[in-house]
Amino acid sequence: MFIHLDGLSLQSTASIARDRSTYSKQRLFSVEQQEQIGLKAKRILDWGRIDYLNHNGFNAHLKVYASKNITLENIALIAIPTTT
Repeated sequence: MFIHLDGLSLQSTASIARDRSTYSKQRLFSVEQQEQIGLKAKRILDWGRIDYLNHNGFNAHLKVYASKNITLENIALIAIPTTT
C-alpha cells in the first residue's frame, strides 16, 4: 500500500515486513554448504589471528586437539611468546 502526501510517496511497513519474511525463508545454500562456508570463514579468521600474533612477538599455529566425532570445534590456536 502506497500513500502519497504532497508529492512524497510512503509504503506501508506491513508489506515490507511480509517481503522480508519471504526473503529470509529462501536458502541460497544447503545446510551442508553453509557448514563448509562457516568452516572456511573460521580458518580465514584463524589465519589472520596467526599472522597478527607472528608479527607481534609470538610463534603461533593451529593444533587439532580432539577428533571431529568428539567435537567439531577441535582446533586450538597456540601462541608462544618468542624470546628476545
